[in-house]
Amino acid sequence: MIINEVKLIQLFCEIDDFTAIYERKLAPHLLPAISNREYSSNKPHICLSEMMSIEILYHLSGYKCFEYFYQQELLQGSLKRYFPAAPSYNRFVELKPRMLVALICYLHCVRLGRLIGPYYGDSTALKVCHNRRIHQHRVFSRSAKRGQTSVGWFYGFKLFLVVNGVGEIVQAFLTPGNVADSATSTLKRLFKGLSGLAFADTEALSVSLALSSCMRKD
Repeated sequence: MIINEVKLIQLFCEIDDFTAIYERKLAPHLLPAISNREYSSNKPHICLSEMMSIEILYHLSGYKCFEYFYQQELLQGSLKRYFPAAPSYNRFVELKPRMLVALICYLHCVRLGRLIGPYYGDSTALKVCHNRRIHQHRVFSRSAKRGQTSVGWFYGFKLFLVVNGVGEIVQAFLTPGNVADSATSTLKRLFKGLSGLAFADTEALSVSLALSSCMRKD
């Protein structure tokens, strides 16, 4: 992997500035369990901005397998000197959920792509617990919902994304798990402010025509 040192440093500095603000604004709203002694004793040596930088670099690298990228570039290759605190691959995978919300906020606030079509929209399930423990779950009991995907039922949320023709994210938002991908309100929000050709699942539609059609049905 050929690394442009200047661009890598620029990317990290931008992410580090963002996470400093993110952590300062978020800290008062964290769940009490996150700041207890047990959690603090397990605090990783790698910081949030480094983790986010690694994740973004993987998607820019052209690698198809994250494990191979991490082993070859982070632990043995050209990125090792930039991220000396990088843990083992298994440990990094365990830590990845901690950066999910921060990464979504960063992409939404700083790195949204250009408004050039065609656009591709889809969703993925974010499970908060195993189905057998739904009735015992308390953390997201007021916001998580049961939903269904092509692989079965789950309990949690849905992450909706829209990317442009060159793979850049232009829309991103979370909903409860019971929100249908094909619902009129979902389509309106998914393609809000966009114009041109869009693809959602297996259907191709003109965004402007689809939204005007949805408005007539309301």
